[in-house]
Amino acid sequence: MKKSAIVLIFGILIGSSFVFTTGCKKNDTTAPSVTLTGDASVIVSLNGSFTDPGATANDDVDGSVTVT
Repeated sequence: MKKSAIVLIFGILIGSSFVFTTGCKKNDTTAPSVTLTGDASVIVSLNGSFTDPGATANDDVDGSVTVT
């Protein structure tokens, strides 16, 4: 009787700790802030070449993120 009660209590403690650590996580709903590296407007001559100056992005949860 005592052994089954201990196993039951242990199971409840493990189960509730799982709920508290995984069930309370909030979803990340805020978009990262994106910053252009170059100018917002670029003029390219007809048949000219263009090199994308790029951008950077920073997220409040994930930090620096890759821009594609």
